[in-house]
Amino acid sequence: MSSEQPDREETRQMVEGQARQLPPMGWYPDPAGSRKERYWDGNRWTRNLRSAPEAPRRSHSGALPESLEPIRRRHPDEQPRRRVVQRRSAGDSQSSPQSPSGYDPDEYHSASRGPAQRNPYDAYRSGAASGPGRLDSTTSDGVPLAGWWWRVLASLIDQAVIWTIVSILLRDQWQAYMTALVKVTAEYTTPAQLLSALQKDPNLMVTAGLTGPLYTLMIYAIFGQAIYQFVMLVACSASLGQLIAGLRVVEVGKGREHSRLIWWRAAVRALTWGIVEVVNIYLGMLTVLSYLMPLFQRRRQTLHDLAGGTQVIRPVRR
Repeated sequence: MSSEQPDREETRQMVEGQARQLPPMGWYPDPAGSRKERYWDGNRWTRNLRSAPEAPRRSHSGALPESLEPIRRRHPDEQPRRRVVQRRSAGDSQSSPQSPSGYDPDEYHSASRGPAQRNPYDAYRSGAASGPGRLDSTTSDGVPLAGWWWRVLASLIDQAVIWTIVSILLRDQWQAYMTALVKVTAEYTTPAQLLSALQKDPNLMVTAGLTGPLYTLMIYAIFGQAIYQFVMLVACSASLGQLIAGLRVVEVGKGREHSRLIWWRAAVRALTWGIVEVVNIYLGMLTVLSYLMPLFQRRRQTLHDLAGGTQVIRPVRR
């Protein structure tokens, strides 16, 4: 019981220390690069944006403000005052308040906000905002990462495009598959009947003529989409589905450079995607695991993102 108490105290002190390093909630310059301000809720960025307030205009009149006292003239015989600098010992320096590391009080000074405040994204870069189990919401240069549902939508669009092209090019295989599928569904009208038949005859799908055409279509679709991804990433850093969803594929940490992806990264990413899909035919669930990784992986990367050193972003439209 006594050994658990210090561990809890150390954990509490560590959490409180990280919380003190985070800047207070408020409006800050948008880390995504727009000319607006984004709201920081004290823990993470929100989607709330506003136009940056204009700085107060200075008066150009020649008259001095009433609150300004006349300049005191020094007598020629008067000695100038010396500035006394107080020296502190090493023990005193620890007790005195210090500014957070990496904090430049003049960097984000704005007349509309009064005193200088720290941009919350500085805490993100220094690692103060990235605790255990926390997922990144932006790239290291401040561009928002794509949400999981946006990536799913882009993948569905790409799959629809590729399978449409494959079904047209391999019309005979497609018709053979559809004919066998209609025959099986007509013979076994309920899932229970189909499962019972598969238990009696594990090779039912092969004898029914479903497996051969389906494997052929899948292999052509996988290789076709791998080539399609490589060409699209080199050309415009996104597939057709990603372009429609407003997504871009970029090198890790370089969200602002999303015009094109370097060719060898695009090749490694597309090749890894194809290998995962081929292995998934025989092992199963590997594709599902890869597509679920952005939900728990820190940089929201899939297996092919990790291999290619890429991230998927959703840039802010200006």
